[in-house]
Amino acid sequence: MFGRKTRFLFKVDILGTGTTCQLGAHLPRLDQVETAAGFVDLRHAYLQAKAGRWLWVPPHEAGWMTSTMTEDLHATSLFMTFNRASPPALRAEIAAVVSARTPYSGQRFRPLRQAGLLP
Repeated sequence: MFGRKTRFLFKVDILGTGTTCQLGAHLPRLDQVETAAGFVDLRHAYLQAKAGRWLWVPPHEAGWMTSTMTEDLHATSLFMTFNRASPPALRAEIAAVVSARTPYSGQRFRPLRQAGLLP
């Protein structure tokens, strides 16, 4: 993916932390995410937005990432247990991410740079 030039990047507000590539100095400290068990991706997005860092995703084909979860484990997955319960901490984290959103989500990097809109 990084061995060739990409035609465009898209600005996003949330990246899955299992798929992120960033400077180690920009990774949250453990004490910043230890209370976010079950929704660390949201906490990561919030902390990056509060630090003024924009998140970008390279283009990819549909279905490029597939689940490796087996059917017998589906009922015990994070989504089916923790997220379905929608605990107050999760709802509060979603509200925090929404309130910290940075502008231009879903737009391409090059036009934003050409217009002088990048930080």
